Amino acid sequence: MRSLLPLSLCLLLACSPESESSSGDGALGGKGGASGSSGQGGSSGKAGSGGKAGSGGTAGTGGTAGTAGSGGAGASGSSGQGGGGPACGLSTGKAACDTCLDASCCSQESACASDPQCQLLLDCVAKCSDPSCTNDCGSKHPGAVDAYNNLIDCFSGPCGSSCNNGGSGGTAGTGGTAGTAGTGGTAGTGGTAGAGAAGAGGAGQGGSGPTEDPFETYRQQCVDKINEYRASIGLAPYERWKEGEACADKMADHDADVNIPHDGFNQGICSPKGNGQNECPGYGSPDALNGCLAQMWAEGPSPNNEWSIPHGHYLNMVGNYTYQGFQVNFTRVACGFSSKGWFLQNFQ
Repeated sequence: MRSLLPLSLCLLLACSPESESSSGDGALGGKGGASGSSGQGGSSGKAGSGGKAGSGGTAGTGGTAGTAGSGGAGASGSSGQGGGGPACGLSTGKAACDTCLDASCCSQESACASDPQCQLLLDCVAKCSDPSCTNDCGSKHPGAVDAYNNLIDCFSGPCGSSCNNGGSGGTAGTGGTAGTAGTGGTAGTGGTAGAGAAGAGGAGQGGSGPTEDPFETYRQQCVDKINEYRASIGLAPYERWKEGEACADKMADHDADVNIPHDGFNQGICSPKGNGQNECPGYGSPDALNGCLAQMWAEGPSPNNEWSIPHGHYLNMVGNYTYQGFQVNFTRVACGFSSKGWFLQNFQ
């Protein structure tokens, strides 16, 4: 089961500079070129002068008055120059982000840019400052939700580091514990001539300490934060699912390598993987974990407690909902982390 990415719906628009919409502006792109000016009509023709009398012959009849000359066709206006917007139709207002989106998410950008309902949804979300407002926008434009979410999905994956503010570096792991010192050698026995010299004790080899998990603090923080949200609505805490953490780490590494959220889960690259997954793609440092979880929880409950795209992350954190006619009840969570800046939660 694939859930939405943990991006607040405002990321693509509300975080970019606001601009007044005007005629001729490309949707979220650069402004369109000025329309060509229409050609001016030619001046009216003057009335023809009367004909002069023929010399030597019969007097010429007066020439009929010339009809008014029709205006010359004005030069057609030159077509306006194309606007300077990005190649695929959308812009966030950040040059590095736009470059990445055009290179990695062009099909998703074009699909949304060519869909009037998707543009209306983007415009609606840009004015929102809370989850209730963004949910209302989705309700007003339900036919554009898939195109919008496909764009957000790509926006947060390949272009996550270019379009989001990176977190600080991860905490360095501490070294292993020192090994036990070797015991001294037994004293040498004396020879026939006097007492023998004491045997030199062999130097003890330092023991290799156990490998410390550099993400241990974050794993526990992840479970604790989810349980804090659960407690706020009267739910029992999730158990920390340690047996699933190694597979969760592999999935986070895999998804970072292919730049596709949930790919490891959908492909079943390892086990145990659980029955649901939330993911924070391209967030950089695990220090950004709490912010990612807050965005997921802000999606809020769905109508009739049935799984739906705008509420998927929240429902996995709650762990009690209906999915395609089946009742889902999660009791534990494994938090996985990659040194490449991706982290996720597998639920079972």
